[in-house]
Amino acid sequence: MKKRGIVYRGWRDRGGCHISVRDPSGIDRPLEHVFYHSDDGFLWGPGTRPRLEDLSLSILVDVLDGEEGRETLSPLRESFQLHEAFAWHLWQLIARADRWELPQQRVLDWVEGAHAALDARQAATSVTARPPRGGLLQHLAGVN
Repeated sequence: MKKRGIVYRGWRDRGGCHISVRDPSGIDRPLEHVFYHSDDGFLWGPGTRPRLEDLSLSILVDVLDGEEGRETLSPLRESFQLHEAFAWHLWQLIARADRWELPQQRVLDWVEGAHAALDARQAATSVTARPPRGGLLQHLAGVN
């Protein structure tokens, strides 16, 4: 099980954009880059979609890997399915920020909300209407 209280931290300086993962004891480690859209590293802000999507994918993989009690797909597969929507959410939070922090719990809350929305959407579309007996044309004509 992962430790609670992890915070993802991003900042820009002359050397570029940096992401660290701070554990509850205050120790930082770099966020591992899960390459999918870009191999140029992380970046956020206008015009940075591929690099922001890699950032969102990397954060999701880090958050979901090792989470107990999750009855879902593998962390990588679940992260892949959610990362583009999460990138939009992340962009809204950090697009123009030079420094930002994102608590692990906020990411987990977003994931749960995304799953709830997906479940509701699937439930709404899973109702299948059977055509009336005798066919639709006979039904519309009032013939049974």
